[in-house]
Amino acid sequence: MNTSEPIAFQVHLFDRIFKQSKGKKEIFAELGEILSCSRSSLFRKRSGDTPLTTEELFKLADHYHYSIDEMRSGTDGAHILFKSQSRITNYVDLEIYLSQTLGNLAISQMVPDSHLYYIARDLPLFQYFADPLLGAFKSFVWIEETAKTKSPFKPQDIPKSLLEKGKQLYDLYFQMPTSEIWSVHTINNIIDQITHFRNSKRIAKEDVNGLFNSLGHVITQTEQRAANQVKTTGKSFQLYWCPFIMGANTGLLAVKDTVISYIGYSAINYLMSSHSSVGDNVKSAFYYQTEEGINITGLAEEKRNEFFSLLRQKIENAK
Repeated sequence: MNTSEPIAFQVHLFDRIFKQSKGKKEIFAELGEILSCSRSSLFRKRSGDTPLTTEELFKLADHYHYSIDEMRSGTDGAHILFKSQSRITNYVDLEIYLSQTLGNLAISQMVPDSHLYYIARDLPLFQYFADPLLGAFKSFVWIEETAKTKSPFKPQDIPKSLLEKGKQLYDLYFQMPTSEIWSVHTINNIIDQITHFRNSKRIAKEDVNGLFNSLGHVITQTEQRAANQVKTTGKSFQLYWCPFIMGANTGLLAVKDTVISYIGYSAINYLMSSHSSVGDNVKSAFYYQTEEGINITGLAEEKRNEFFSLLRQKIENAK
């Protein structure tokens, strides 16, 4: 990192705080109290002569309700901070993860014109909780990734509170206008997972059949949304059929002039950033792939029928 970057960042941060303050005298008193420093020390921090400590930086972030990425906007640095979740190793961790995701997306409910863009390398997280059996199975798979218990899948072992939290996330999805990009490979992962546990005799035959039926139901629901161009709540829905998906599962929540990016990694974990340059890159990737694909909502019945027929054939072949 160039040594001038932290100084520019710090000066920019204080400029932003001062511009939003009601008076110079009051803001100096307030900052002195937050940072527990003298007026002369604050002047040196204000000018960049004395660097802020990490603790001081987070005190300012907490008090003024800035994310670290928002603080960095306006500087030329290429170093961007991302927020992530803790490692998921058990069902308690997973329920906390779902609660955090609900909290992260709840901002969409406070701003009427917010819009969610989603690039679905795998079936979107929300969709798994459209059905209790499908949600239970995916929860089991996510935990097995780290716990590696080698135990069989038993739907009754999945905490009901976790599935209820997942259903809340699914319901929230219906409150957000959404544009999604899918490919014919979007359901490959869930099909492969069901097949793997069937072949390793770690799942009952009736649950295998139930899961494929649940997946078929999710596909039908998505097809109906695409045909109507709206969700059952009246929120808009657009679906693009792209021949390929670049990168991982990626979401972008546009809230007026702010964009929050969600970049998937390691199963369902994601990195979150409100930095404008990250949002611009995700937007570019989304629009590039829509241009390479086909909008199959509304009047595009022929292509939509073709796409969903391919998905259903995949499920039938797996059965």
